[in-house]
Amino acid sequence: MSPTARERSAALALFAVIAAAFTSPLFARPLHLGHGDWLWFHFTWDSARRSIVGFHELPWWNPYACGGTLGVANPQSFGFSPLFWLLLPLPTALAMKVYLALAVFLALWGTWELAVHHRAGGPFAIVGAVLFGCSGTLGWHMNGQTSMAAFAGLPWLALFTRRAAADLRWSLAAGAALATMTLSAGVYPTAFGALLVGALTVLSVVERPRAWRRALTAAGATLAAFTAFAAVKLVPMLEFLRDHGRPVGRDDAISPALLLPMLLERRTTETQIWPHGGYIYAWWGEYGNYVGWTGLVVALTLAALSGRRGRPVLALAALGLGLVLGDHGPLSPYALLRELPLFSSLRVPTRHWVLVDLGVALAVAIGGARLRRMRRPWAVPVSLALSVASVWLVVDLVRTNGVAVFAGAMQTPPAPPDLPPAPIRQVRGEAHAMYRYPPRNLGTLACFDEVTVELSPRRRAGAPSEAWVDPPSTGAARVVAWSPSALVLDVDVAEGARVAVNQNGYRGWRVEGGTLDVRDHQLGARVPAGRHRVRLWYRPLGYRWGVALTAGAVLGAIVVLARRRRAAV
Repeated sequence: MSPTARERSAALALFAVIAAAFTSPLFARPLHLGHGDWLWFHFTWDSARRSIVGFHELPWWNPYACGGTLGVANPQSFGFSPLFWLLLPLPTALAMKVYLALAVFLALWGTWELAVHHRAGGPFAIVGAVLFGCSGTLGWHMNGQTSMAAFAGLPWLALFTRRAAADLRWSLAAGAALATMTLSAGVYPTAFGALLVGALTVLSVVERPRAWRRALTAAGATLAAFTAFAAVKLVPMLEFLRDHGRPVGRDDAISPALLLPMLLERRTTETQIWPHGGYIYAWWGEYGNYVGWTGLVVALTLAALSGRRGRPVLALAALGLGLVLGDHGPLSPYALLRELPLFSSLRVPTRHWVLVDLGVALAVAIGGARLRRMRRPWAVPVSLALSVASVWLVVDLVRTNGVAVFAGAMQTPPAPPDLPPAPIRQVRGEAHAMYRYPPRNLGTLACFDEVTVELSPRRRAGAPSEAWVDPPSTGAARVVAWSPSALVLDVDVAEGARVAVNQNGYRGWRVEGGTLDVRDHQLGARVPAGRHRVRLWYRPLGYRWGVALTAGAVLGAIVVLARRRRAAV
């Protein structure tokens, strides 16, 4: 039976409490920052926020990184994420923490709704939601790699995909869920989401062979909706990635014997080194997915009781487990998956634990619902024992995968306070502390980015001006207007000359009042003799198509929802 409004409200209130407890150490020092990758993602968030709040323009270009690089076309940019826009009024450090707390809440809620869709509501649906939303994989990856918080969209994507098989209109919601993951810097969540849609489509065909056309149509409609909703970022991103690969090292091949330690060993930020040698990544966060002995017993018992209704979700968990093991030869699931274009650029197979967690969480909810309906003599004592164990399990997962992980994470002092927006100056900077520079209207030439970009050797740290005439003897150039994605120069030259800008130049830069002249990947313009007003601005290639597609998809979704509401009334 569907839950009543009171039951749903109670579940949401409980999930809010659990999410708050899970992420509570983040708010002990609201403006302090994390360490490692956290600082990089803080920088990407803050750079986009600086463009929007400080200069009232979309973050097409990021002049604060590397002497100028991609803005929203960077796969790891938050600039068009719905939650990013919702949290714009907050300082970046606090906004990111609220974002993580909301992600945990949405993961809990979405898993519960998915369980209800599988007719598996009740107390054990809460347990299943916690197994996913408070999993070690989610907690550890949010401790630094905050883009992985987009994994919270997976249960919603699964729910909408299952509903789309019966009602094609739900493909809009499924596409929007997958698009939100892409817009939220979720490279891995997007790839895993696409894999999830494919796996659920196959399961739908297996369950109802005669309805295979409907299942494939729903999958195609979901893909089309995703492309349209995410186009504002997807089109420029794919255009850039066509010519710029991502360096990927060799892959792990995890021994099956290590699966149990991954599930049972506790680690905190002080002892997070992976204790088993011979693997690429030193850190526990890439391997650990703690559930503990209690969680293991509860999960295995209820999964075993899930019966035929649990087989599809356990098949999803089995697929995820096969991928977790990594590359064990050309026929291993992970090796086969890596043959696909999108997945060939990914690494760290153990991140597929998130699919295992989702499948097992649903199996637990289904098994718990079956157990409550059983009339056998042993059903009541087993249900009571599992209920008591589940209370401890919830406390243990919140404490181990959330509180203990985040308690020592906020080690970096707050970023400098924002200065009033002003034209940028490029400085040498520090690659490991890029977050320090946007608030001070500085760009750091020393930088880090997993996207391969061309860096001009002509960039200058501490130059007297961010634009000059080359050669200087022919005249002078002065910046009269500046924003992150555009600048206006006054140029006065005695003869034709090149005006150099102290930034990298990529395809997408445009010039008015001169001719684009990029040398050694440095932005510049060729101007004739005389006085000129030269304007340079950046828009990623294909952005018009992207904006048009996304705007059309949003308007179309509004029309569909309005008609559905009118029909319901």
